[in-house]
Amino acid sequence: MDIFVVAGQMLVLFAMMFTGYFLARRDWINDSLSSALSRLVVNIFNPFLMISSVFGQSLKQSGPLFWENLALVGIFYLLLFLAGFFIVFILRPESRKAPIYKLLTLLPNCGFMGIPIVSSLLGAQYIIYVAVYMLVFNLIIYTYGISLVRRSLSDGSAPALSMSARLRQIFGNTGVLASLITIVLFVSGISLPENVQKFITYMGNPCVPLSMILIGCSLAASSLSKIFQEVRLYGFALIKMFAIPILASFLVRLLPFDPLILTLFIIMLALPSGSMVVLITEEYKGDVQLASAGVVLTTIVSLFSIPIVSLFVG
Repeated sequence: MDIFVVAGQMLVLFAMMFTGYFLARRDWINDSLSSALSRLVVNIFNPFLMISSVFGQSLKQSGPLFWENLALVGIFYLLLFLAGFFIVFILRPESRKAPIYKLLTLLPNCGFMGIPIVSSLLGAQYIIYVAVYMLVFNLIIYTYGISLVRRSLSDGSAPALSMSARLRQIFGNTGVLASLITIVLFVSGISLPENVQKFITYMGNPCVPLSMILIGCSLAASSLSKIFQEVRLYGFALIKMFAIPILASFLVRLLPFDPLILTLFIIMLALPSGSMVVLITEEYKGDVQLASAGVVLTTIVSLFSIPIVSLFVG
């Protein structure tokens, strides 16, 4: 990939992010409005954008790409799962913080940043492949993710959650439902009426700018001084945002897969930690400050890391 093209696209996205930062600092977007807009992006605009990505595509047309992507999704989460243990081994954080570092490593920002970046760099037709990453992401966050947060609490204060409640959280999640609908439409080759497609496409269009604006709002609400006090986060950011995707870019070249599917894999590896890590940590009374700091720092670093990582992509 051309680093100047990638850097240009990242600057466009970060200009949107800076707009959100500016609006929040001026109090044109307050906490209440930001929360409401976040719900709209997560539950309405993002799912519609995901579904619209499948229009004009089908499993029959894609050939082996879908199956190659499916295999890479498995490699992706296995790699990040193992990387979490490696990062904890190298950084030696306190035992109560180690599970949060693992979670920050394992769960990238597939929705708020993955979809806009993939759409900008590869085209909207590749969002269908992001949907598979998001489906697995949601399955992990409500199972292994909750388990990690609970493990970080030494006092056993995390509220108990039954298996049925976990299943309701997973399959009642609009991201999961949208991912499933997208994959079903793609695999079945079902074509929706033209006006329905137009409606879904228009409803998905606000997703990219609003996602980036809201990330800017979250940066404005963060205490940067507290973020920079956590020294181990610097090492974490270097390993997660640079070392892992760059090393992986050399390894995946050995696979006889489509170059753009491999590029998508590296882009997903280069994403910052997901905001869902903060939400799940807050809900289960974990170390919210560490989770927030990790998400904010990796988001800032991604402005520079993604263009640099692109130099190592095919």
